[in-house]
Amino acid sequence: MIDAVIPAHEKDVDTVGLCAEYIKKNVVGIRDVYVVSRNKLTDNAKWVSEDIFPFTLEETSKIIGKHKRTCWYYAGLIQQTAALVVPDLAENVLVCDSDTIFARPTKFIDDNGKVLFNVSYDVPAHVYDHPYFEYVEKLIPGLSKQSQYSGIVHHMPVKKSILQSLHNKVEELHGMPFWKASLSVTLQDYKTVNKNCHATGQGMMSTYDLYFNYVSKYFPDSMVVDPKKSVLAYKEKFGVPGFLEHNVPSRTNLYGNVKVFPDDEQNKFKFDNIRDSMRHIVNRAGELGWHAITFQDHTRVGAPESARINDEYVQKYVL
Repeated sequence: MIDAVIPAHEKDVDTVGLCAEYIKKNVVGIRDVYVVSRNKLTDNAKWVSEDIFPFTLEETSKIIGKHKRTCWYYAGLIQQTAALVVPDLAENVLVCDSDTIFARPTKFIDDNGKVLFNVSYDVPAHVYDHPYFEYVEKLIPGLSKQSQYSGIVHHMPVKKSILQSLHNKVEELHGMPFWKASLSVTLQDYKTVNKNCHATGQGMMSTYDLYFNYVSKYFPDSMVVDPKKSVLAYKEKFGVPGFLEHNVPSRTNLYGNVKVFPDDEQNKFKFDNIRDSMRHIVNRAGELGWHAITFQDHTRVGAPESARINDEYVQKYVL
């Protein structure tokens, strides 16, 4: 049995309902699906208000600033803490990005109770000096990248007991609540970033790599690396007016940049709305052997528009 938690933002309204629907359809052993957001965004899941968390968007902005990346860090905090905050969850919890859709039946707990981790080369296999891993080591000194893999696949199966031990260790090391320590270490000097600036520089917090490497080092007997075919950023055609119509290879977890669909097929894509388009793409991707596909907002509406939406949201809700 496993529950799912999806942190979501108003910009995710086109994907979050599909995310919840396909979790119910394709995640083996799923019990309940929850969406954490400021306001209710879908009827396909149980809604959890952000108000129950021990931190706010405004408190996040006071530490890292008020800008287009504030929501990204705030969402990371929710990912890192949701399994311990949302009431009555099972011991096993799937934390999932709101724009990631499961296209095929996917198992996260094996018959022995071990967690099955999908993996990626989102950080290339040979790279060990990356901001994400520098963040991990600043948060837990001595914890580093444990294998050739990254844990970044836009979802993460969590055991509550292990996550609690991670929180306890961080709070003991830093003498402050876990969420505040997670943000505070991003204010330190990083050797692996070109521009140490939260507003315009590279993001430093890596929720998925933190947990994946923590489990790999301290609880290796509780996990199994189980690679599955995932599209981490769909960059091909949607066939919907008003959305990007680029036709370049999509970014995948283990296979580099590849075309999910041949040109002659995607050139025929024509839909009345983006949800119908994504539903068709997911179903076809599943038929072609892909387990999950992520529709990042900047590949749907463009990076400048995505940045504008995030900045506008922060300006609206943070005093």
